[in-house]
Parts: sequence; structure tokens; C-alpha cells
Amino acid sequence: MEKAWRWCHRKPALALSIGAGLALLLVIAIGSPIAIVRINRARAAAEAAQRATQQQLYLALGLDWASSRQRQAPERITLWQSIVNFRT
Repeated sequence: MEKAWRWCHRKPALALSIGAGLALLLVIAIGSPIAIVRINRARAAAEAAQRATQQQLYLALGLDWASSRQRQAPERITLWQSIVNFRT
């Protein structure tokens, strides 16, 4: 440990840059999983809100949400959702 301390005193600029790099790596290693969890929660909430909005739209138009979802092919639903998302 004393050798490392003396090396840091001999080369302070290099020691500082290595320390800053390690600190940045630590921040990224801790912050990335936290950000992933928060982004996934926000995405899930947005998808739930979109489903609720679509259900309300179907109810307002007098259509049955469940039967229309069963009649359409999954590819058509995905295409419809991508068109809606593209326009917004």
C-alpha cells in the first residue's frame, strides 16, 4: 500500500486520471442497472396506458375490445400499433 501511495505522489496527474476513470466505471456499473429498471417500469406503464386508451376508444365507438383483438392477426395488431406510434 505504501508503494502505491509513493507512486501516486511521484505521478499525481496519472494517479488522478486513473482514479477518475475508476470512479466513472463505478458510477456506470451502479447506475446502469438502476436506469434499466426505471426505464422498464416507465415503458410498462406507458404500454398499460396505451392499452387503456385503446380500450376506451373501442368502448366510445361501441366496439367490443376483446372480440376485435381475437379476430385480428397478431401481425395486423402490431402493424396497427406501429402506424399509431409513427403518427404520434
